[in-house]
Amino acid sequence: MANEEHLSILKSGVSAWNKWRSEHPQFVPDLHGADLSEAELTGADLSWADLSGADLRRTDLSEAG
Repeated sequence: MANEEHLSILKSGVSAWNKWRSEHPQFVPDLHGADLSEAELTGADLSWADLSGADLRRTDLSEAG
């Protein structure tokens, strides 16, 4: 199950997510099994994130890294 704190930050928006990522580079984001369907994640820093089993249907991952 995804880390609720990580999921909450991501759901706050890409700007908030990328700011958190830059301030906490030591964390490996745990988003496994999360329902991210239809999310707008353009430009999100998803590097090293655990997205295994996440629902990414119709998710916009343009320019995500």
